[in-house]
Amino acid sequence: MDMLIAGLVIFLGVHALRVWGEGLRSALVLKLGAMGFKGVYSIASLAGLYLLILGYGQARLEPVPLWTPPRGMGHATLALMWISMVMLASSMDSAQRDQGPLASPYGAGRQGLGPVPYFGQRHAA
Repeated sequence: MDMLIAGLVIFLGVHALRVWGEGLRSALVLKLGAMGFKGVYSIASLAGLYLLILGYGQARLEPVPLWTPPRGMGHATLALMWISMVMLASSMDSAQRDQGPLASPYGAGRQGLGPVPYFGQRHAA
């Protein structure tokens, strides 16, 4: 887990240099030159990515439970997901197609699919 955290700190720290360390970045570019800075930046990014990959592999072998849901919440999740799927399915009727692609959050995605038959939709014979 330590290697994963170190990889995250290095990788995200190098990439956040532009946002939070503009003065340091400018000083490094002046000192190393543009190509030298890009080389150091690339090597540091690759080192952070390498540590991330190794740390992730180690963390999967020894998982640390960060959160355990309270007892009974699995049943509540199943009930709420059932309700949300029924609501999602009921939002995809053919009447909403006439209102345009942004009538519902799923309208834009349905537009890319073309004519998708839904239950209860009547097709011309």
